[in-house]
Amino acid sequence: MTRANPLRRAMARGRTIAANDTERQVATPLFWLSAALLSLAFVFGGESRDNPLSTMMVELLGVTLLAATVWSRVLAGTGRVGWPEAALLGVIFLVPVLQLIPLPPSLWMTLPGRHEAVETLRIAGIEPGWSPLSLDPEATFRSVLWLVPPTALFLAIADLDTGARVRLVGVVLALCIASLILGGLQITDRDGGLFASPAGGRTALPIGFFANRNHQGIAMAAALPLAAASAAIWGSASSQRTRAANIVFAALVALLIVGVLVTRSRAALTLSGPALLASIGLFWAASGAKRLRREAALMIGAAAVALVLAAQFAIRAMLDRFETLADGDGRFDIWPSTVKAGADVAPFGAGLGAFESFYRAWEPLERMGPTFINHAHNDYLELFLEAGWPGVFTFLAFFTWLVPVAWRAWAIRSPQTALARAGTIIILLLLIHSVVDYPLRTFALSGLFALACGLIAAPALGGKDARLLPGSSRRRDRSSSTIPGDADGR
Repeated sequence: MTRANPLRRAMARGRTIAANDTERQVATPLFWLSAALLSLAFVFGGESRDNPLSTMMVELLGVTLLAATVWSRVLAGTGRVGWPEAALLGVIFLVPVLQLIPLPPSLWMTLPGRHEAVETLRIAGIEPGWSPLSLDPEATFRSVLWLVPPTALFLAIADLDTGARVRLVGVVLALCIASLILGGLQITDRDGGLFASPAGGRTALPIGFFANRNHQGIAMAAALPLAAASAAIWGSASSQRTRAANIVFAALVALLIVGVLVTRSRAALTLSGPALLASIGLFWAASGAKRLRREAALMIGAAAVALVLAAQFAIRAMLDRFETLADGDGRFDIWPSTVKAGADVAPFGAGLGAFESFYRAWEPLERMGPTFINHAHNDYLELFLEAGWPGVFTFLAFFTWLVPVAWRAWAIRSPQTALARAGTIIILLLLIHSVVDYPLRTFALSGLFALACGLIAAPALGGKDARLLPGSSRRRDRSSSTIPGDADGR
């Protein structure tokens, strides 16, 4: 028995090493595919309007990442996403898929909100046939395909270790800074040629990769907690990096705050304050309050300087933007009509993605003009109109999943949970912003939302993940064991 025990331990150690090697081998392509998908989603997916070529590119890469994630789970035999996440994803896809199932005319003609469609067929002399629940099946099918990239990102990020997650967050921060720089070039490009907006032509606002100022601004605000978490983790990997991490965080805060201010987006300006405070608190807690006493003034000072400098040329325009609220906001006029339209097609909805075509029948005559309404500017009302009560219950199921995993992220005190905590802040920002806009209907911000959900779904809490951090303590442990007691490493 005594001879067998070492043999068994050696065999178990060998199996563990082989499993870890396999997991690292499959994690590498997941990271690169995730980084590529996020980059493509930001560069080509910053607008909600369908661009067939860019949409196809993002969706094809999303299918590739999804297949790679499934294959990696089969190969490595591991996966951090459990049955609650799998069930939630299944329900999210089930709602639009059920809306595409053809129903006999005797059934769908009796459904709420189908009277106009039946009457149109009668006037045209067309015999009603089998039809799905969705009043715009093509738009609903596109919505199913549109769900693939964020789903793939969520599953892939949940399987990545802490080191890969930190690098992926670095990719997102680089994309946000690139969007900020592009926005600056856009307002200096008078011809709108080389640095045209995603919609084409010249823009007077720094919208970067996005189609409007609101999405650019909320992207900058949502990047603040990512900057806090990545800088804190990077600094915690070595005591010599503490001051550098503080400087990096302060610089990122200054850039991102400027990025929010110059957009003059009311929603982004309102949400950036709580986001900044939460990010500073996150960085402070993750880095250790004792080590930050000397550098706290640097962080706060950098943010204050950024606010003052940006306010010099943006304060008047920002005040004008908020003054327009007193004169009324067009999006507030859309909401009552959306509620009435949603009630007309309840309980099953008009079909995911069918808002634009269905709302035209409900648009008030006094609001009709040369422009058209493509979104309700309230994602919750739009979800109710398109998906009915099943959509509402699906969102409640998501919220039921979110609360315990977010609580877990904040209950565990560890530097590695900083990314999970940043994810909860981003999710709350985008959910609040969805009350007055539609950020999650763009590939870029839905990808950022999927990243945040992946970070909190399965936070990496030490073990081999801690050794995979950039500049990890594995090298320091080996050097310190060679020269014990030499704290300075000389």
